[in-house]
Amino acid sequence: DFALYTLGPNEPTAGFGDSSDILGWPKLCNLMHVFAGQAGNPVWQWYADHTPPRTSGYLGFLRAGHPKPKPTPPTDWPTAKVFHGVGVGHLHTDLTDGQRNVHLAFKSSPMGSQSHGFNSQNSFLLTAFGEPLIEWSGHRDWHGSAHHRQWMHQTRSDNSLLVNGQGQTTRSGKDRGEITAFEHTKYLDLIGGECALAYDGKLDHWERLILFAKPDWIVILDDVIAPKASRFDWLLHTKKTLTLE
Repeated sequence: DFALYTLGPNEPTAGFGDSSDILGWPKLCNLMHVFAGQAGNPVWQWYADHTPPRTSGYLGFLRAGHPKPKPTPPTDWPTAKVFHGVGVGHLHTDLTDGQRNVHLAFKSSPMGSQSHGFNSQNSFLLTAFGEPLIEWSGHRDWHGSAHHRQWMHQTRSDNSLLVNGQGQTTRSGKDRGEITAFEHTKYLDLIGGECALAYDGKLDHWERLILFAKPDWIVILDDVIAPKASRFDWLLHTKKTLTLE
């Protein structure tokens, strides 16, 4: 289900991490052809059928031995789901087409900030009707470049929190978060996460709760406790200038 909820048809970006801004959902369809055939899952087959299956190479070999299930769109599936193993949640209004969808993604991951994940605990993303509105900033030109290390692997590039100008521990398995709340209903979704461990003693507690009153309103509550008086920077990244009304 991860492909559908993270990067559904016509969605512009694939959530958090290196190159997720340029992955593109059609690139996942070949793999989903294999999964759909192996599992006999009609919704996965619907996703995969947005592009023709690969008939050569190892993916073609893997799918050749499995019959194709009848494709069925996810019209009766929940529009929100949490993947606790990687600590991400995706809240939608329409799973069938990103051009009609409002999509809020949230991350608070037990895997820390190691590998390709960035320092993005308790951060969120927002896309609407096929356009990114709130997003992480930068682009990985190549692994280990100055921009990659000094910007993208710093919390200031994400929609998270700085404490006295400092972000989360970089590239560490100890930089952990946890999804602490999730509720899904027809009109309201709630998701939350705790990630004080990611700040290496600079915070005793930080739980972020996000209420999505679909499709028009998003309310964010940050409950933050620091061991001493501190300054907090509340970060929000867009490609266009924001105006407050």
